[in-house]
Amino acid sequence: RSEEGEDSWKLIGKKDPKKPQMFYPVTDPTMTIRENDIVAARCHMENQGSETIEIGPSGANEMCNFYMMYSVDGDRILSDNTCFSPGPPSYYWAQQGGLNNIPDKAASEL
Repeated sequence: RSEEGEDSWKLIGKKDPKKPQMFYPVTDPTMTIRENDIVAARCHMENQGSETIEIGPSGANEMCNFYMMYSVDGDRILSDNTCFSPGPPSYYWAQQGGLNNIPDKAASEL
């Protein structure tokens, strides 16, 4: 966050959710996440069909997971190393997360 309170965002990665779940290379392999940085992930889902698609674990459902593997200098791993939110309409980055300057929808499209 800048001195003016503006958040800056850097793309870690994005992938087609129909691809196999596995670890893919990050966009910038030199990226370093530092103390007090916030890591945020989002899914952009668009149903162009006439059927309702519910969230769930099968191929007939929609699911959003963004897995990251990281390393640390020394032996100090993160004490809070998992995160999740219920997402809209219960949670929004700007209101509940206090984040701003959020990239527009096009940033999460493939």
